[in-house]
Amino acid sequence: MKCKTRIESILDLTEYLRERIGTENRILWFRGHRDAEWHVTPTIKREYDSGDERNFTHRFRSRAGIRHQRLPEYDRLASWLALMQHYGLPTRLLDWSRSPMVALFFALENAWRANNQPIDACVWVLDPHELNKTQGIEPVTAALDARMYENHISPAFYHQSEEPNTVAAAMASETDQRMFVQQGCFTIHSADTPLDKTDLPSRVLTKLTIPSQKVRELSFDIEILGFRRGELFPDLENLSNELRTRYSAKRS
Repeated sequence: MKCKTRIESILDLTEYLRERIGTENRILWFRGHRDAEWHVTPTIKREYDSGDERNFTHRFRSRAGIRHQRLPEYDRLASWLALMQHYGLPTRLLDWSRSPMVALFFALENAWRANNQPIDACVWVLDPHELNKTQGIEPVTAALDARMYENHISPAFYHQSEEPNTVAAAMASETDQRMFVQQGCFTIHSADTPLDKTDLPSRVLTKLTIPSQKVRELSFDIEILGFRRGELFPDLENLSNELRTRYSAKRS
């Protein structure tokens, strides 16, 4: 099967998914990038080393107590890692969504309002079960805190002589509204090599390119279809930011 991988409209995306899911009947995950040249790798692997990573995780755990009312138990490492990711700390987790429209939103958010010249964006499509299979992991997607992911997560906190050096796909535990609304899930990156630089079959990881000349048009389309920051980040700060962006101030 050869699906079109250039997305110029919502219809193009729908037709791609109809053909892909209709013939393969697979579970697919999605991730949007504003720049089609960005690699599929978490910030911690791109900009830091393993010592920095463990420094982050231990300092976060030691200082989080008075800043958050509902903290995981100290040895619930996966829950801690998810909390760190939630609040913007660089971790070995990479966010994905079960919704292609959520991914499209993150690729194109507010691009139709921007004054700068658009560049190609993209949506990455991942078959999480096939990914796990290629990595020597059981071809299922359990919750992030499942025992099958312990070897991928513990090196973020404790020095180990060896790591799995693979990437695993895991479901998020829906413990907050944002993860629920965004239909969130993760890849856990023990390997340093970006996922798109790994020798994976195209059925496992596919790049859907959104050409620059279509970025503004598609950005406007997803907003009028109701995909906005205030809905995907359901807190008062993001609601306020969405309203300020959407309704510009009067000019004197």
